[in-house]
Amino acid sequence: MKSPTVLTLQWLRDNGYIADKVEHWNPFSKTRKDLFGIIDIIAAGKGKVLGVQATTRANVSARVKKAMENEYLPAWLTSARFEVWGWYHIARGLDDARIVKFSLNDNGTLSTA
Repeated sequence: MKSPTVLTLQWLRDNGYIADKVEHWNPFSKTRKDLFGIIDIIAAGKGKVLGVQATTRANVSARVKKAMENEYLPAWLTSARFEVWGWYHIARGLDDARIVKFSLNDNGTLSTA
């Protein structure tokens, strides 16, 4: 199976988005650093800007929890979308994703769908 990042970029580009990876490798700490601590990919298209945390299906819950605790996510959601995409293999050569969408309620709290 291709990496979640590769699968996400491929899907976004195939569906009319301009997309690129914004996470990077820190060789000193030997860790990956996401934009604002949660965004791996930014995509623009269809009149929208989207930040995506790309992961495996098994890690979706942990990534959703991390995003819900992120201090920058409410500000991001005032002008853009954010989603967690959890990829899994369904058949030979076929992959699918569980997508969790985030929104900002009228009272400023985060919710998921």
